[in-house]
Amino acid sequence: QAISRLFHPDESIFIQKAVAERGALMAVSDCINQPNLDEYQFITYNCFPADATNRSEAQVEGRKYLLHETDDPSLSFEQQLGLIQRLEQIAPLKMIVNSGGKSLHAWFHWIEGYKKDFLELSQKLGGDPRFKLMNQLCRLPWGTRRKEANLPTAQPIIYWKD
Repeated sequence: QAISRLFHPDESIFIQKAVAERGALMAVSDCINQPNLDEYQFITYNCFPADATNRSEAQVEGRKYLLHETDDPSLSFEQQLGLIQRLEQIAPLKMIVNSGGKSLHAWFHWIEGYKKDFLELSQKLGGDPRFKLMNQLCRLPWGTRRKEANLPTAQPIIYWKD
């Protein structure tokens, strides 16, 4: 349900079960009807043309969302939420996905003219530099993280704003 509220049914996104696997380009309308969508871990947070041949940044249609995520293990979720609140001064927060226990993936609405400021502040706050790229994978809301010990963990949405 989250995917259908993040994207239009005619938009296309990539979803993947694992980083090492090849992703699947799907129309959002097809993606939301997947019976095993919760088996996937990753999603792109920007859209691709329906005829895209790969997940390269050159094929992204344009920004739809900006993301912030930090892998700093010394930061508690409460501290990460404080960093996310600072970024809300630049762009409106859409949702936060718990990555399955490691970090929070915060999705912000892209607003024309604010990308540079957002990305600079995200980096100053320890944000993952890969999210400068429009084709970066992030955690699929309500997907399943495959941990090292092969113990699956849910990736719940912990905050949503309509």
